[in-house]
Amino acid sequence: MNRSHPRGPSADEQPAGAPFTLHPGRRLPVTLGALLLAVAPAAMGAVPFHAGPAGRVEIDLPSQVEVTGPAFTLGEVAEVTGGDPQALAALRSVPLGPSPRPSAVLHLSREQVTGWLRSRTGLDPAALAWRGARSATIRSATRELPGEALVARAVQGFEEMASMQGLRAAATARTPPRDVRVPRGEVTLGARPVAPAAALATSTTVLVEVWAGGRVLATVPVVLEVEVTGPAMVSRRALAAGALLEGSSLQRREVRWSGLSSRPIGGEALPGLRLRRPLREGEPVKQEDVEPAPQVSRGAFATVRTLRGMVEVESRAEVLQDGLLGERVQVRPALSSGPVLARVTGPGTVEMEP
Repeated sequence: MNRSHPRGPSADEQPAGAPFTLHPGRRLPVTLGALLLAVAPAAMGAVPFHAGPAGRVEIDLPSQVEVTGPAFTLGEVAEVTGGDPQALAALRSVPLGPSPRPSAVLHLSREQVTGWLRSRTGLDPAALAWRGARSATIRSATRELPGEALVARAVQGFEEMASMQGLRAAATARTPPRDVRVPRGEVTLGARPVAPAAALATSTTVLVEVWAGGRVLATVPVVLEVEVTGPAMVSRRALAAGALLEGSSLQRREVRWSGLSSRPIGGEALPGLRLRRPLREGEPVKQEDVEPAPQVSRGAFATVRTLRGMVEVESRAEVLQDGLLGERVQVRPALSSGPVLARVTGPGTVEMEP
């Protein structure tokens, strides 16, 4: 704790019992009064306070104080002397609130301390003898967190996303972020989850959170240039739209995913799929390039099954439209005067509607 004793601002700036405020004019989410409720009655009330030889407790309040850690106590911001040693120890341990963020300050007046001590310890204000400033300005002791540390955490977060999908990734920062001022002591960096779709990007932004004392001090966007590679099924030769995807026309290869318009098919089950558009030789097959192959195709012939009583009759019919399993399509039976509806029951087979 660094302290100095020039006269501080007037006590009229903050009335006794008021919550701490951030400078300028921004309230902390937790007031001092609320935090003092955490002091166990056994820790304070069970220790009778005995004044010293002069009959008073002396509190020396500096005008400027630097604190470390996520929260601070009376003993960390002021010199407390006089009285029974055991009671003084309890008095010095009274929590006064969360430490300010690195970019903020807190203002603590004599009147505030007096009111809080009276409400939590039963200490008579007449037993206090004040020295030093009327009000203390409190700052957190800080250090610089290098921007390179934020980049490293962002890259790690992106690589973790790629690894979970069985992919490999390389990433570099487009422009390293500025150094961040953080409290002295332990600081933790966490990357927010990266969406799996970022595997197709050539650049992405990863949000890195800076944690200290159980709270987020800052969230820093880190822009990364990325390259992701992974497995994909690639055409061995040029393929026309409508071609069925078969093992003889495809091979599995490592390709660059970054920059693709949709996720490539990396070896998932391909039977029953056909191309929606032509493919060049060596081009990866993407999810947007395929669709389910119809069980019956327009212009082809299908076997028609018709149930007549207990007898099933088979015949042939020309298929007038593509159809998937379970769909109803128009067919033209050999001896029919026009098209009729039939339900697709399997590859090349339909069932006549009753």
